[in-house]
Amino acid sequence: MGSLLWRSSGLENARDGAHIWGMADFEKCSGDLRRLIGIADTNGVPMAERSIDEYMAATEPSDRTGALQEVQRVVQTHRDAATSGDQRDFAEVVNDYIEKLMRSFE
Repeated sequence: MGSLLWRSSGLENARDGAHIWGMADFEKCSGDLRRLIGIADTNGVPMAERSIDEYMAATEPSDRTGALQEVQRVVQTHRDAATSGDQRDFAEVVNDYIEKLMRSFE
């Protein structure tokens, strides 16, 4: 019975560490994007897209929209705090890519 309770409670996912891996993937992606927005070099756009794509590949399909919304919040926060027009523009390009991905998940 304990095993049945364990499974029905949803704790089996916490036990295998899936939530920790997901957090590590998010932290890598958001860290990459923060760094790239700070640099604001247009040559970094493909790297930003690749980082988002890798995060999406590591995310369960049912969780991808929510995961993208979290990434988008990071990008928008850094866009709003940007100290240069280039940083804001770079963040907008990344945000446009996120919006495109969100539309593809609909």
